[in-house]
Amino acid sequence: MWQKTLYNEKRRPDPEEDCGEGPIPDLGNLRKQWTESGVETSRATVHRRVQEMGYRCRIPQVKPLLNHKQRQRRLTWATEKQHWTVAKWSQVLFSDESKFCMSFGNQGARVWRKTGEKEMPKCLKSSVKYPQSVMVWGAMSAAGVGPLCFIKGRVNAASYQEILEHIMLPSAEMLYGDEDFIFQHDLHLLTVPKPLHPLERIAETIDWVGLLSQDRYPKGFTLFINMISMPPKLFCSHYGPSPNPPATHLCYEVYDQNQRIDCNHLTNTEESQAEEVFLGERFKDAWRKCTIVWYISWSPCDDCIQILLNAFIPKNPHVKLHIIFAKVYKGTTKAKIQELNSRGVKIQAMSHKDFLYCWKNFVDTTESFIPWRNFDGTYDNTLRWLSDALQSDS
Repeated sequence: MWQKTLYNEKRRPDPEEDCGEGPIPDLGNLRKQWTESGVETSRATVHRRVQEMGYRCRIPQVKPLLNHKQRQRRLTWATEKQHWTVAKWSQVLFSDESKFCMSFGNQGARVWRKTGEKEMPKCLKSSVKYPQSVMVWGAMSAAGVGPLCFIKGRVNAASYQEILEHIMLPSAEMLYGDEDFIFQHDLHLLTVPKPLHPLERIAETIDWVGLLSQDRYPKGFTLFINMISMPPKLFCSHYGPSPNPPATHLCYEVYDQNQRIDCNHLTNTEESQAEEVFLGERFKDAWRKCTIVWYISWSPCDDCIQILLNAFIPKNPHVKLHIIFAKVYKGTTKAKIQELNSRGVKIQAMSHKDFLYCWKNFVDTTESFIPWRNFDGTYDNTLRWLSDALQSDS
């Protein structure tokens, strides 16, 4: 027998009163909350009362998940620019790259079918595990938009420089003519006066808001790709005690005298070791009189050392290379380490202080670094092996 829903005469259900400020929670939980407070009501009544208050069920707005450090950077950036005028912002050439997946039609498409027809070919929607994708770079401003650049392969320092010189600068020429403009790269706003040499125009003045410092690029250096910090789990898996990590990881810094001009991290590929990736893809001609520091998860293998001895060091006699490794690789011999050291390469075992430095400057976290089990023992073994290699006569 149907029974009319009863209300507690002392209290009429009020979603805003029960939930306070903010969105209405799940209706089932709201009904349970009312029942516990002595108000008997049906789910339909709860739904009706919520709608009467002006609430509607909507898909939540998506926003990036930011940690404290990232929020602080954005707040600082916004505070510095809060008094910019419309005319000032009109000078900004915004840029970004994005990856587009080539999917099969509308992901929300529906099909009309009868019971039992679920597996019929006409009622199925095609899907692939790894859809084909394309990376696109573009720039726009109040003056208009520039051409799209379709990127083949990975974006590294060399390819990004090509984009800036052959896509960004012509776009700026088309949009701004001989006027000055401000180039936006991630959180960076770079004032580019004209006319200047292309490399100088790319790196005239830039505020680096990375993890290590707020240095300014010297005139003539090209802009490098903004470093994306690695997750803590990735760092621990590579630099931790595991004897079989997924790959070799290399964090690097480049200094011109006492000024850091680049930093990033990379891993080996199917074709190349991490050291070869750095030498072949990351190293720039502008660094021929710089100091390069490697924080590498494994000691360089003999093949990589041979490349350094036969090609890199003779070609770049003024580069100072400093290698700091966490663990000894089985393909590294003491004789090769000694030979590398005799050619002026500084080699060290990665100490607790070095781990703290990498954790702070290359890892995306606000948590403190906690050494793993037998951390000191691993360091002692690595240091003992290296000391023996550097003192060996053979």
